Amino acid sequence: MKLFIRLLPALLLLPFFLTGCIKDEQPDCPEETITVTVTPKNVLLSYEAHTPATQKLTVTCLNSEGMPNDTYPWTLSMSHVADSWLMLTLDPAGQTGKGTSVSGTGSQCVYMVAQENTTGATRVMELLLDKDTTVAVVVTQELMPLQVLPAHINLSGTPHHPASQTVSVSTNEQWTLTSSQPWLLLSLHANGAGAARTIHGERSHTVYLVAEGNSETIRTAEIFLNGVAEDVRVTVNQESLIVEPGQAAPRIFISGTGEDKMLMLTQNPTNYGAYFQFGSVIGWDWGGIFAGYNPTAISGLNNWNSLWNNGNKDVIHTPAELSQGRGDPCRLVGYTVAEIRAAVASGRAPDNSHWRLPANTENIIYGKPFSEWTSISGISGRVFTGANEINGSFLPAAGRKIAESAAHGQRGSMGFYVSSSMDKASAAPFTLFFSAQAVEPSDHRDGQSQGYSVRCVRQ
Repeated sequence: MKLFIRLLPALLLLPFFLTGCIKDEQPDCPEETITVTVTPKNVLLSYEAHTPATQKLTVTCLNSEGMPNDTYPWTLSMSHVADSWLMLTLDPAGQTGKGTSVSGTGSQCVYMVAQENTTGATRVMELLLDKDTTVAVVVTQELMPLQVLPAHINLSGTPHHPASQTVSVSTNEQWTLTSSQPWLLLSLHANGAGAARTIHGERSHTVYLVAEGNSETIRTAEIFLNGVAEDVRVTVNQESLIVEPGQAAPRIFISGTGEDKMLMLTQNPTNYGAYFQFGSVIGWDWGGIFAGYNPTAISGLNNWNSLWNNGNKDVIHTPAELSQGRGDPCRLVGYTVAEIRAAVASGRAPDNSHWRLPANTENIIYGKPFSEWTSISGISGRVFTGANEINGSFLPAAGRKIAESAAHGQRGSMGFYVSSSMDKASAAPFTLFFSAQAVEPSDHRDGQSQGYSVRCVRQ
């Protein structure tokens, strides 16, 4: 009995030992086990800046029974902070609380704010959970891809020094661009300086195109990257200065308005073309008595009745001659009025390097083979045959502009195609003249102030 009484207190405490410990009286009692995880384990960010990234990290706190714990503290930090291209925050907008580490309690989302990758290489950041050295998350940011845009460019047939269309290179690397054709050059400068078939650059840059005038049919050049001809990034198509190609001789017509007016070539048998006084770069359209094309801006030359005097010399194409409104209009094909004025002002004579006025000897050769008076689409003229380069070519009987009356004459019945050669005795230009009855390959019946058609030949 006495033994039972002595054991009674111990028996009364036994249930407490069996059901758990009293933390207040048992300081060594084990705490609840919490598991903290971060997902996803691997994150791939694009090279752009992210505020915040569309991908986010999820921190989850669970107890041993798999139930959420909303009070357990944790810290997510970067393995190295020297490169701060990546920041962490609990702000969904990515604006506040950014740092190289972030702390929270319970299950939460962590947002990543990344700078644009301008290093030229893929970069990696490892994230650690609390004081554990085990990597919890690996964040990788891609390098900027090398982009050359646009993929297709269309140029007019005129010379471009440089073209208004440009190529944009976006990258953080060094690069080389090469043109596949000699008529298309590349430059890193807005004025086209240093243009070459191959250029070298670094990082993002604008590339300017420098193109010759195209007196052929439409042509194509490709721009490829880093010396690999198969890696074509841009295709450049250039139209022809010769419009409406056909079996005809190239003649000049006036295109555009104002400062954008330009001389171009046509082979259209129904296009009479423009008229020029001998040695003049001032052209007249069919429809009016005033100059349709006057790149010299010389007062007094707009009136057709003005006597045009080139002396007794052949056509000379120099800045000095151009400043007086004289020169070779065929060499100016493809240049705007504004471009010609700017060139002459700087002491240069624009020259497309493809076309020029024929000399008298060339008109003679052209006019001597057999030709037939005919009509094409209601337009009268002659078809010339003979040498391969002129076989079957058609010249319309465009008539002329008459200096005395400022009117058109002989349209449909005669053709007057002026050369660059002067008859020194009469101070009249040599022309190729024809009608329904005759062909005179070397005719000089009229003076310099008459308005003649122009047939261009290759330089």
